[in-house]
Amino acid sequence: MAWLSTVPTAIDALVQAFTTAPGLEGVQVQDGPAVASQAATRVLSVGWAGLFGEAVVDAQSAPDGLAGSRSAEEYAIRCTAAVLMGSTGVQPARNAVYAIFSAAGAEIGRDQTLDHAVTRAYIGAHSLVPEQTDKGVQMNLVFEVNVEAFTRR
Repeated sequence: MAWLSTVPTAIDALVQAFTTAPGLEGVQVQDGPAVASQAATRVLSVGWAGLFGEAVVDAQSAPDGLAGSRSAEEYAIRCTAAVLMGSTGVQPARNAVYAIFSAAGAEIGRDQTLDHAVTRAYIGAHSLVPEQTDKGVQMNLVFEVNVEAFTRR
């Protein structure tokens, strides 16, 4: 059997976990980048960092044990929470995007194995990017889900 990275399975598991998370009702969860013309005002994208051409997964692996039949993987999956408000008020948008981020973190904390897809997942670094648009303030919060796993055969 071939050597298989857990990255695709982990991304699928995050999309599924966020889609059904109790704290993310009303948030559009999507796999990858948004369609530019979408009308959603609260979005959580898995495997998307906000810029085309930017890496959404950074990974490294190393042989595990002497047999070398599998590798230990460590990687970060970039995700983006975004809120578009109909006003220019920064504080409500910031609070709303951090509420999405907190709910995502709580869901990962509830099951750090992502339904047995990985050994451990947890929230890593994040950055906040506010922007005033012609439709009001947009708040983007880019965050990493750090993962530790073993490749499959």
